[in-house]
Amino acid sequence: MPRFGLAFRPFGDDKTVISGGFGMYKSLHLTERINLRGEATFADILNHTNLGDPNLNISSPSFGLITNSVNGGAFGAGNGEARTGQVSMRLDF
Repeated sequence: MPRFGLAFRPFGDDKTVISGGFGMYKSLHLTERINLRGEATFADILNHTNLGDPNLNISSPSFGLITNSVNGGAFGAGNGEARTGQVSMRLDF
């Protein structure tokens, strides 16, 4: 991979996506036949922006600028979205 000027080695080639997901649940046995389950799931709890590749077209006025974020993230989060979460309760009988 060619290097651009004094740029560090992975410039333009770093495809690392930083994202973190977290989930937890609790089951309660209300009676012998009835159970209640509560669940919470969170995506991108780090709220970290994953930047896209810089514009490498040297004739462009936006050369070297990063103008987008990459898709990625846990539980379907992506497109540069902020952290998301969902909470649910389930009653089994």
